[in-house]
Amino acid sequence: MLFFKLILTLSIIESSYVLINCASIDVSSITIDGQEIVIYEDEMTTEMSARTVGHAVASFEKFGGDSGKVAESLKTFMTKEFNSTWEVIVGKQFDAKITHLKGTYIGFSYLDHMVVVMRLLS
Repeated sequence: MLFFKLILTLSIIESSYVLINCASIDVSSITIDGQEIVIYEDEMTTEMSARTVGHAVASFEKFGGDSGKVAESLKTFMTKEFNSTWEVIVGKQFDAKITHLKGTYIGFSYLDHMVVVMRLLS
């Protein structure tokens, strides 16, 4: 398993994150606003990963860690921004074995939650 670190330069504008710059290097965790994000697996493009993680962080802040609302917000964002139907799982403890469309998967942790985002095979 290859680990990625997304280096994000984010700016807070009206309580939401806006991606300003991103790059990727081979390490397993990053810190945004003092909170560690560990990326366990990432098959997305660098831009897609950065936007996904950025929106997830903004959603956690907006909804105070409410897993259901974070998942709903992230699913709506992914479907709107990247078309098609996306699946999102957010929770504190779960196991998942999922067959997904190549290039559409990211799994990471933030605060005490795991986040999995992907498109399923049709």
